[in-house]
Amino acid sequence: MTSQNPHTEPGYLQTWIRAAFDFHRTKTLRKVSGVVILAGMYFYTIEWLEENYYTIEFYINSYIFYFLGYVLVMFFYFRIGTAYYRWWDGRKFVSYLSSNAKVYAMKVSSFLDDDHEADKKFLNLMIINHGYALKGHLRMEINFKELEEAEESVIVKLKKYQNVPSAILELSQNRITELYKKSFITSIQMLELNKHIDKAVELQGFCEKIKLTAAPFSYRMHLKAFLYIFTFLLPFGFVHKYEWWIVPILMGVFYFYAGIEVISEEIEDPFGLDEHDLPMDEIMYSMKNNVKAIAGYPETHH
Repeated sequence: MTSQNPHTEPGYLQTWIRAAFDFHRTKTLRKVSGVVILAGMYFYTIEWLEENYYTIEFYINSYIFYFLGYVLVMFFYFRIGTAYYRWWDGRKFVSYLSSNAKVYAMKVSSFLDDDHEADKKFLNLMIINHGYALKGHLRMEINFKELEEAEESVIVKLKKYQNVPSAILELSQNRITELYKKSFITSIQMLELNKHIDKAVELQGFCEKIKLTAAPFSYRMHLKAFLYIFTFLLPFGFVHKYEWWIVPILMGVFYFYAGIEVISEEIEDPFGLDEHDLPMDEIMYSMKNNVKAIAGYPETHH
C-alpha cells in the first residue's frame, strides 16, 4: 500500500510529472492491460476487414454512442462513488478507533494509581492489541507476534477465540468490572471506561460491515456486460470516419472505463494490502506509540 503521510508525498507538480513518465508502471494499467490489448485486437480486426476485404455496411449513428456513453458514465459514477465512500468510511472509523484508544489510555492512567500498575498495564496494552487484532481480523489473518503480552498467557488464551478483537474487548471489560467490584474505581469511572469499550465495539462493527458487504455481484456483472457490449459496438460507429486512428482512440476509451472498474474493486475493501488501501500498519503503529507515551511506557520502533 502507498504511504499517505503528507510529509513523504511528492509535491503537486511532481505528481503530474510522475503521472506522465510513470504511466506504464501504474497498477491500474498492469491489471487492465490484457483486456485493453484484446479490445485493441478486436478494433484492429474490424478496421483491417473494412480496409482490405469489404466495406462494412453496418453503421451505427454516433449519437447512439453519446447516449450509451452517458448511461455508462452514470453506472460508473455510482460504482466509483460507492467504492470511495467505503474507503472514506474505513479511514474515518479507523481514525476514530485510534482517537478512542488514546482517550481511553488517558482515563486508565488517571483513574488507576501506581498500586494497580498490573491492571493499568493490562488495560492499556489490550487496547493496543485490539487495534492490531482488528487489522489482522479484517485481513483474514491475525499476526499474534504483533500483540503485546499484556498479562501472562493472555495471547495463548486469545488464540482460542474465533473473533479475537471482540475477545480482547470482552477481557478488558471484565477487568474493569473486577476493578469496580474491588472498589479500586468508582461507578462513574467504570462507566467512563466502559463507554470507550462500547465505542471500540461499535467501530469494529462498522469496519466489519465494510469488509463483509461488497457491492452487489449482479450489479458488477451487469456493468461489465454493458461495457463489453458498448465496446463491441464502438467500431461500427467510428470506423468509417477515423479509419486506423480508431484503434488507439477506442483503446484509450476502453482503458478509461476498465480502469475505473479496477480502481473501484481495489478501494472498496480499504483494509487490505493493495497499493491504495489504508496504511493500517502505520496507523496502528502510531496508535501503539501514542498509547504507550500516555501510559509512560517506552515506545516501540519498527
